[in-house]
Amino acid sequence: MIMCFVFAIAVLPTPREFSVTDVFVRDPVVRVIREAALPAEGYRLRVAKDGVTITAADDRGAFYARQTLHLLAEPQGIPCCEVKDWPEYPFRSIMIDEGRHFFGKAFMLKTLELMARYKFNTLHWHLTEDQGWRIAIDRYPELTKIGATRLETAVRGHYTGKYDGTQYGPYFYTKDEIREVVKRATELRIDIIPEIEMPGHTRSILAAYPELGCPSNPLDERTCWSDWGISRDCVCAGNDDVVKFYGDCIDQICDIFPGKIVHMGLDEVNFVHWGRCGKCQARVKREGLKNTEALMSWLTGLAAKRLKARGRTIMTYVDQVLDFEVAGLGKDDIVFCAGCGGLGPTMATLGYKVISGPAAYGYIDFEQGLENDPCVYNNWIPCSVPLQQVYSFEPSRGIFRKENRKNMLGGVAYNWSEYTYSVKELQWKLWPRLIAMAQVNWNPKSGYDYEKTFVKALPAHIAQLRAAGINCAGIPRRATMPVEVGVQKQNE
Repeated sequence: MIMCFVFAIAVLPTPREFSVTDVFVRDPVVRVIREAALPAEGYRLRVAKDGVTITAADDRGAFYARQTLHLLAEPQGIPCCEVKDWPEYPFRSIMIDEGRHFFGKAFMLKTLELMARYKFNTLHWHLTEDQGWRIAIDRYPELTKIGATRLETAVRGHYTGKYDGTQYGPYFYTKDEIREVVKRATELRIDIIPEIEMPGHTRSILAAYPELGCPSNPLDERTCWSDWGISRDCVCAGNDDVVKFYGDCIDQICDIFPGKIVHMGLDEVNFVHWGRCGKCQARVKREGLKNTEALMSWLTGLAAKRLKARGRTIMTYVDQVLDFEVAGLGKDDIVFCAGCGGLGPTMATLGYKVISGPAAYGYIDFEQGLENDPCVYNNWIPCSVPLQQVYSFEPSRGIFRKENRKNMLGGVAYNWSEYTYSVKELQWKLWPRLIAMAQVNWNPKSGYDYEKTFVKALPAHIAQLRAAGINCAGIPRRATMPVEVGVQKQNE
């Protein structure tokens, strides 16, 4: 039961059980007790005159109890209270796309701090794209010498043929910078899922190493793609050097990132070039594949096998991996369902582990319903994702059997960065919508009223974020906005 809040910063995401008084204590002694019977990452918090007692299932539970304690703190002290809390989903994640625009180490470190405050435990780090490769790989120095720079950038939308005429880059992370971010994430109990794209979204690879492309489709110029959207250029599935390239990249990624999951992309490939390529067609015949499209599942299988040899689990977009047997994907591997909301519940019902991010609820690069909004937003799907819509997301909606609900690992909010040009713009698009996604992943069954509970608590958080130098947006005046045509709504 939740009693009236008597302090300025109401705790978000809202705890499961919460009672609070108007008695405050200063500088209390904190005692931590382990209790394995509590849910994973769960905790009980008791603040009394004789001190603070944290009872937690594990280290992360104790850590999140301290985050709640920090949110409770007032100038006059911490209110005496009792909290019992645990997360609904084991993956509570955000995705940052640095392939299109690069935001840098300082931004990432600050974002990790804020993620921990709101009990996110996973950063999905999108590091490569047609428009730029952002991580140094020792065996392939040209990836950052050439692949981290584009000659110019598209303006005013997708495929307009208009460009700014200004070189962008070179922008990338060194191994030491990556290690610094990983170290801080570990301290904050955040896992990082790195994403490197294969076999599509790879124009930056071909700019650096054009010999990895299909011989029938030579590049016009050795440069990253300057347009938004998706380049038709992709690596050659029939080239053994491509297999070696990805094996080498996977090995270095596993050396730098200690997390158990690596995302290999595996989506949005135009199969036309493979169909015209002699090497690719020879591969289809040699491997006994059904058709050209099956090369995608075959490549997935190679990546999955290499990752498993390194003790890792592959994550993949699911839309073009058509043959899970050829791909070697088991029920313990993770599929990432982006864009269409109905696919996530379907895959979970089939027994696969799913992280879900429907465009209508998770694409926070879309317009957010603010009046006089200074930002430009992604417009390739006619959709708006205002704060209340994020708050209303239920990742498990459409999964009808209880035994299948455990396969839904959680929801993700992400910013594809084509139209996000700076750190300030990215912060504006992330916050406060990320707080709504935090509530979705931590305690979606709370039944708390959006206006009376969440929005009432939110202004204090917005003020605190702005005081910390975060360019946080406000709350839209219009209460809600329906899902627009062109985006599949969640299964009801």
